[in-house]
Amino acid sequence: MYIPRVHQFQSVPELPIEQKRVSTMKALSFVVMAVVAVSAVGAASSEHFLDLTKPGIVATAPAKNVGHGIGHSGGHPPALPLRLTLSRLDRQVYVFGSAITYEVTVENIGEAPFKMPWSVDRARIEGEGTSFLQGFLSLLIVDPDGGEHLIGTVILDGSELFADTLETVLPGEIARIRTREQINVGPEMASRLAASNPATVRAVFAMDTTPIGLSSRVISENALPATLRLAARR
Repeated sequence: MYIPRVHQFQSVPELPIEQKRVSTMKALSFVVMAVVAVSAVGAASSEHFLDLTKPGIVATAPAKNVGHGIGHSGGHPPALPLRLTLSRLDRQVYVFGSAITYEVTVENIGEAPFKMPWSVDRARIEGEGTSFLQGFLSLLIVDPDGGEHLIGTVILDGSELFADTLETVLPGEIARIRTREQINVGPEMASRLAASNPATVRAVFAMDTTPIGLSSRVISENALPATLRLAARR
């Protein structure tokens, strides 16, 4: 006659209450730390973002967004401790006179905090007798003859008198700027730029870094393609 074998299981000894508490607290601490870490990553990704395309942005004394050659002052101004990247163009084909939306990232590759001008409310900042920082963010296109031209320029101001007009970017941190500007150029320059299609577009950021106004600039290492067309004649 078949007699089923009965397996005997060894019971696991139950942990003392105090050890249970310690284990539970450790597990909770791990969960809390994980949540905090995820939150920190999310917060970091949203820091240092200036979106000039949002409604309600106060822009006064706006820059004349007309393409022009880049002038270089004499002397040797200090280099900007920044790495610039042209992240995005909203389209690949543009007509002169239309708007272009672009986004850049600015990384502080130096060893000290860097103060970025962070406002387009220039009338509030450029008071008589006041000191302020001023930066110029543009798109750079080189024509077939090697001439450099800027389009879509936006002027950014910042002053210690208005805390919201300066953004401190720590070493290793990245700031993002998004703007929408008009592509306004003269007929002659439009013809020259249209002849370079498809154009190689880079970003450029310049700042006055000395008391006598010598300008330093940094150009994006990367470039994005774009086609610039003349407006159709009526």
